[in-house]
Amino acid sequence: MINKILGIFTSILGKSHKTTENGDYAFFCPFCKHKNKKLNINFITYRWHCWVCGVKGRSLFQILKKLNVDKDYVKLLSELVQDKPLFSYDIKSENVAISALPKEFKPLYEKSDSFFYKRALDYVLSRNITINDIFKYNIGYAESGKYDGMIIIPNYNKNGQINYFTTRNYNRVSDNKFKNPTASKNVIGFELQVNWNLPVILAESALDAIVIRRNGVPLYGKTLPESLKLQLIENDTMDIYIALDPDAFNDMIDHAKYFINNGINVYHVDIPTGMDPNQLGYEKMQILIENAKMLTSEYLWELKLKNRIN
Repeated sequence: MINKILGIFTSILGKSHKTTENGDYAFFCPFCKHKNKKLNINFITYRWHCWVCGVKGRSLFQILKKLNVDKDYVKLLSELVQDKPLFSYDIKSENVAISALPKEFKPLYEKSDSFFYKRALDYVLSRNITINDIFKYNIGYAESGKYDGMIIIPNYNKNGQINYFTTRNYNRVSDNKFKNPTASKNVIGFELQVNWNLPVILAESALDAIVIRRNGVPLYGKTLPESLKLQLIENDTMDIYIALDPDAFNDMIDHAKYFINNGINVYHVDIPTGMDPNQLGYEKMQILIENAKMLTSEYLWELKLKNRIN
C-alpha cells in the first residue's frame, strides 16, 4: 500500500529516498525549493514537514491542496487511504449565498426608543450576552420584514465579509424560535475572531460561542462543517474543547474520534443536563472548561457506559 501512495507523490514531487523504516521519505520541498531533500513525509501517520521552511501538516491531502494538483491525484489517494484519518478535499462552497445582512437589520449598539429595541436588548442581556459582545459580534435585530421579532447574529469570514447569519426569537409570545437563512452552513463560525494558535472551543449555537468568549466557535448545529475540519487540521490546532449540549452526546463522540484520529487533543466539557452555555454564563462555563477531561479511549468508554445508564 505504501508503495502505491509513494508512487502518487513521486509523480508530483519527484524521486525521494527512504530515511527510516517507519514510513519516512525525504523529497525536495516544493514550497521553499531548498537544494536538498528537506520535505519529510511519513506514509504511515500521514504527517509531513519541511526541516527548512517549517511548512507542515497532518494529512497527505493538505499537500495536494497546497500544490493545487489535478483532482485525479486526489481521487487516486482517496481510494488508497479512504479508511484513514482524512478531511474532505473538495469543500462545497457554491451554496454559500449570504453576501449581506437582511435589509431590516438594525444594530443593537445603536440606542433607540423603540419598543422592539428594548425587547431585543432585554432578551440578549438575559442570555448572558454583554454590551461588549454586542459590539464585538455586531449583534442586531429586526422589527419588520421576514425576520421580524428576531435577534440577528452575523458570521464573518477571516476577511471580514458576511457569509452567514443566525437568528433567535426575542418575542416571548411566539413559538417560532429560529428563522435562519436558506444557505449552506459550511462556514467557519466566528472565523474573524478565531486565534488558531490557541485551544478552540466548539459549541452548538452562536449565543453559546459568544458566552464562552475565548475562541468559542459555533457549529450552527451538531454537525462539523467540512470547512472547519480543514482549518483545524491545516492550522495544526493542538487542543479542542467540545462543549455541546448533553442531547448531542453521539455527535460529540463522533467529532472527538475524528479529531483524535488526526492527532488532536480533545477535551469534553461536561454541560449539565437541561442547560446550555448561554444559560450558564461566562464564569460557570470557564469553570467547566478548566475542569474538562481529555478524551482518552478509557474516558470515552466511561462516557458511553454512563450515557447508556442514563
